[in-house]
This record gives sequence, C-alpha cells and structure tokens, in this order.
Amino acid sequence: MQWFAGGVVVGGANSAGQAAVFLAEHVEQVWLLIRGDDLSKSLSRYLIRRIEQMDNIELLCNGVSTVSGKVLGKSITGHAVVELVGDWK
Repeated sequence: MQWFAGGVVVGGANSAGQAAVFLAEHVEQVWLLIRGDDLSKSLSRYLIRRIEQMDNIELLCNGVSTVSGKVLGKSITGHAVVELVGDWK
C-alpha cells in the first residue's frame, strides 16, 4: 500500500532510522536528514544495513543545524533544515 510520493525524516538516532525504514515501505522516496556526516555515530548497525539496502532512502548528511532564539519573549531551541532536499515533484 502506498500512501504518498515521499517523506522526510530528520534525525540520526535509532527512532529516526526506524521511521525512515517504515516510511520507505509505503512511499516512493524517503530523505533522511542528519546533522553529522555518518550514521554509525548514533544508529545501530542493523538499521544502517537496512537503510543501505533500501533503494528509496536517500541519506543527506550535514543537513540539520541546532537553532535557538526568542519568540514572543520566550527562549526556544530546535532544529532547522539548512539544505534543500531532493526534487519535489
């Protein structure tokens, strides 16, 4: 069953890897954005192998940055995508 054409998962820990694998089974393309340059720093080896074996998961390294600031006088911290992802057809 295919729900959508594609999806984006932001993060490089096991939960993001599991989400990317699950999503890839239901969509044409998944982009996995990670802050660093290597999945092995934060992802288990079996998930890395599964991601490498899936043709429809594209890994985008160095694509996330931590941001912080103030909104309406309140401090916020979060992540921002700092790289354009794929071809959004």
